[in-house]
Order: sequence, then C-alpha cells, then structure tokens
Amino acid sequence: MNFPKRFSLLFGGILLFVSCNASFSHKPSTNPDVDKEKQILKATDNLINQRHYGRAYRTLNLLLTKRPYSPYADDMEYRLAYLHVIADSLNPYFDYALALQAFSHFVKKYPRSQYKSACNNWLKILYLLFDFKQRCETKQKSINVLQGKLQHLQQKNTELQNTLKDLERVIKRNE
Repeated sequence: MNFPKRFSLLFGGILLFVSCNASFSHKPSTNPDVDKEKQILKATDNLINQRHYGRAYRTLNLLLTKRPYSPYADDMEYRLAYLHVIADSLNPYFDYALALQAFSHFVKKYPRSQYKSACNNWLKILYLLFDFKQRCETKQKSINVLQGKLQHLQQKNTELQNTLKDLERVIKRNE
C-alpha cells in the first residue's frame, strides 16, 4: 500500500531524528585492531551517507563475521538494522519488516548498548507504522465493501429509472 507523500515526509523527519539520537560511540581503546574497527565504522558511515548501501552492508557483515565479540559489535549490528529503515530507491536493504526484526533482536542481544534507546524509538515508530498500515488496509476493505454496495444501488437506481420511463410511456399511451 502506498502512503501519502505527507506521511513519507513525516516519517523521513522522524527517521532523521532517531538516527541522530544514536550517535557514534567513543569507546576507549588501546588495541590497534579496535582502532581499525572504529575507522572502518566511520568509513561505513560515510558509505551510508554517500548512498553506497551495498558496500556498507558488505563491510559491516564482514567485520561482524570476523570480529563478533568486538567492542563495536553493537555499533555494527545497529548500522545493519538501520540500513533497513533508509527509504531510498538505491537502498536494496530497505524493508520495514526486516528492520522490526533486526531492532527487536538488537535490544535483546545488547540490553546495555548505547543504541538501545534509539532501537526502542525505531521499534515504536515501526509498530506505529504497521498499526497505521493495518488500519489503512481495514479501512480499504470497508471502502471496497461500500463501493460494491454503491454500485449495486446505482444499478438498482438505473433499473428503477428505466421502469419509471416505461410506466410514463404506458400512461401517455393510455391517455
């Protein structure tokens, strides 16, 4: 179902607000591998900002696969989940249902993450979106039923008008 343009603009504004809420962490490090991970995360942020979603996704997945217990694992997983809410025609990962799953998984896996609040905000937004979509679908079904009834009444009206015309002709002939 396509949402009105105003809703898309509103959702885009909310998207910007929530993404700004989840700022990049500054975790202390003395490990060169961790410092490199931080640089890679900054590079993936640049890729996302430059709309190179595929490269960012592959980089994050590769890094998370190689370093699943990294101090930046939650940063990586947050960005992977975030990719699902970027409504851009160039983003092959845009999918609100997958975003809902990813953010839900995130808050369970990382209950103490700095991104937990942002994930909870996304979850609220996504639940509202799906509720809105469900309500729209329900209303559309009601509209379809009413349109069917209206069409039936219009046919009956046409039949009655034709019957009335026939009666008027009969009355004129009998006068």
